[in-house]
Amino acid sequence: MSSRRRGGQVGVPLWYRILRLVIPRRFVVWAIPRATRWAGDPLSVYQSLVGTWTRWVGPDSAATLGAKMDYAEALLRHGDAEVAEAELADAIARREATAGPDDQALCRVREWHAVALYRAGRVQEAETEMAAVITQLAGRMGQDAEETLRARVSHATFLMELSRYSDAEAAYRGLVEAKSRVLGDAHPDTVSMREVRAIALHRLGRMREAAAEFDRVTAHRTASLGTSHPDTERARRWHAATLREDSLRGEQAASGESNDADGSSGGAAD
Repeated sequence: MSSRRRGGQVGVPLWYRILRLVIPRRFVVWAIPRATRWAGDPLSVYQSLVGTWTRWVGPDSAATLGAKMDYAEALLRHGDAEVAEAELADAIARREATAGPDDQALCRVREWHAVALYRAGRVQEAETEMAAVITQLAGRMGQDAEETLRARVSHATFLMELSRYSDAEAAYRGLVEAKSRVLGDAHPDTVSMREVRAIALHRLGRMREAAAEFDRVTAHRTASLGTSHPDTERARRWHAATLREDSLRGEQAASGESNDADGSSGGAAD
């Protein structure tokens, strides 16, 4: 039975929908990793699955799209970011040609494509793609949805990599607020976002704000992980270093003001 277009999207064949009812996705998720370990060559297994779905339901079907995502994820795990990017770009182009650019199934693929671009060193392209993904996810699910937050974290990471620290700080500040609303202020995810925001503030030279954030991170990590945990010790070192740098800058500023005052008085005396 051939696939049919429904509601602007390529429909899934009846036999495939029945098969999915008989074989739940959780079984597939359980079986595929074990099959790939048994086969000894995970990439060839995932690649053969892409070929199988392409022959059965077509290259632009949702099932083939999912198989390509699995294959791309396996490629990324093996460090083949450029190949993964090419596979995902091809999947996006084929799906857009039949289902349109706003197809919901494409959003997750674009997110993975942005990650592949990032891993391939094409960070600016990755940032642009992930920004578009966030816009689509936020419009459909809201800014605080799990999927949107995941994309926002990746986007903030790309901004830091591009040394766009002002934009990154704003992104992480929004993530701290969102994670606090959804998970609570003391949740590890919230604390992690606060720590990276503090690093962005440090890069911007906003030492007092950075020190305040590192102090909060240290307090949360001490309460949840203990004083000797590596994450706690890292936050404590950042906090101490930021305080030292803030103090040094204060001394340099005071010294400069003193020198300016001495120069002004000497000039007046002459």
